[in-house]
Amino acid sequence: AMMKATSSSGSLPAGPQPLATANIRDESAVCAALARLLGPDQELCDLTFVIGDQRERLPAVRAVVAVRSAPLRAMLFDEKFRDARQAAIQGELELPQWTPDAFSHMLEFLHAGATDVDAGTVLELMQLGDYFQIDELKSHCKAFLAENLSAETVATLLAEAVRFNDEQLRAKCKEFFLANARVALQSPAFCALPETLVCELLGDNALNVDEWGVYQAVKGWSVAQPRQRQRQRPVVVDGDDPTVVAAAAAAGASGEVPDATASALAEPTGPLQCVRLGQLSVEQLRTVRTDGLIGEGALLDAALNKLDGR
Repeated sequence: AMMKATSSSGSLPAGPQPLATANIRDESAVCAALARLLGPDQELCDLTFVIGDQRERLPAVRAVVAVRSAPLRAMLFDEKFRDARQAAIQGELELPQWTPDAFSHMLEFLHAGATDVDAGTVLELMQLGDYFQIDELKSHCKAFLAENLSAETVATLLAEAVRFNDEQLRAKCKEFFLANARVALQSPAFCALPETLVCELLGDNALNVDEWGVYQAVKGWSVAQPRQRQRQRPVVVDGDDPTVVAAAAAAGASGEVPDATASALAEPTGPLQCVRLGQLSVEQLRTVRTDGLIGEGALLDAALNKLDGR
């Protein structure tokens, strides 16, 4: 008699057994092949991006960029973006707001899944990842920048963290900014921060800079703001001018200040409120007065307090 195969329990297996699955992968070869599309195999590309003021031409495969980025897919195929779509049909798409260097790295990441980029380009690459909804690219860039903060770039990354609503990155950038305020406050990126964020930073007791440094930072920020440049400069009058004395007396009696001296007696507003005038030297107060950003009344109070030893 022939023996029949049985299970460990002695009974026959029920029904057909599933076939084994062969796990065949060669992802690195796929990435390498796609990377060649931007190099030796550029003749296979069917789309050219025209980037920056230099109008540099960067090749791409429209199917690849469309499947990797929803905004690019919309620009290439959605009727709502008619102008971009018509241009893409002709084989070209102009995006002058980006630099060729950062954009070429983004295309390399889209096609090959990897790119090597210098530290100075990572911030714009992160912004590209955010704009074109390439989450993996944005995450890689954000992680790099968070681990390689510098006093020159921390203000920009802090602004991006606020825009991304990334509390963890925001806290890390703020802590670094406060500790390195002497240099960070002098960076051009600081002058581009919104007023609320500037006030938050300058009003923090952990800010590692003296009061003159705070004033210089506020002055630079104010000059950089179109709204501040258009404001009328305060009227500069001598502290013992009878007009000021009369105006001060009128203000004390009625709470109203004549228009001619209102700006001179006005208290500092916005980031200027963060400058503790009483901690400035007399010579520094004279310089502040010459700049005309802070009213005479506030400066006079600071000077009198210094004379009184307060």
